[in-house]
Amino acid sequence: MTLAENLTVEQAAKTLIHETAHIELHHIDDVDQYHAHRGRMEVEAESVAYIVAGLSRFDTSAYSIGYITGWADEDVTVIRDTAARVLKTAHTISEILEHHE
Repeated sequence: MTLAENLTVEQAAKTLIHETAHIELHHIDDVDQYHAHRGRMEVEAESVAYIVAGLSRFDTSAYSIGYITGWADEDVTVIRDTAARVLKTAHTISEILEHHE
């Protein structure tokens, strides 16, 4: 049994959005930078996924909120400081998804 077989459809979709966010946010362009700032980058990617999933009418808060706060070390400043990038990327991904519906 693979990991994907254990995920709900919504969770699998959210995970794909999360990974797409990493690409759109250029997190994978420099592996050293990713490792140096992994917490911030995970906060950004999961925040994007949470927003886009919500716009697609499925709630991932049971998983996403804990994931985001964990990577932010419960520091609200990290979440606030990433908000503009998160919202811009969520908007970009949402437009892509709407265009392909």
